Amino acid sequence: MYRRVWVHITDNLGFYMNMPFPSQGYWLKSQIISKFFGKKVINVELQAEPWLPNVFKEMPLKEQEKTMNLEQFRDNINYAKKSGFDTFYLWGAEWWYYMKEKHNKPEIWNEAKKYFITIQE
Repeated sequence: MYRRVWVHITDNLGFYMNMPFPSQGYWLKSQIISKFFGKKVINVELQAEPWLPNVFKEMPLKEQEKTMNLEQFRDNINYAKKSGFDTFYLWGAEWWYYMKEKHNKPEIWNEAKKYFITIQE
């Protein structure tokens, strides 16, 4: 479930695009898959990191924030909740850590902590 991506055309040409799919479309697809295979469908790839034309360490911070920042992170979480799924795997923890440690920008790292639970015995 990627919402803002880099569309690669050639080595020197591409553009950023917001994916036009409504969140409920993912739920509908999951119902079809579930019906055919009799299994619960979960989201195993929710965008929580930038989608860039190159490796994030090689991209300027401003460029990284075109596809992922705190506002986009929150928006993606809310979008995912509206999709009808109850389980999501967020992609990007290594980037959150990188932003916190290398750029002193812990906002997404701290926001992400709100969505994880600690299981206590």
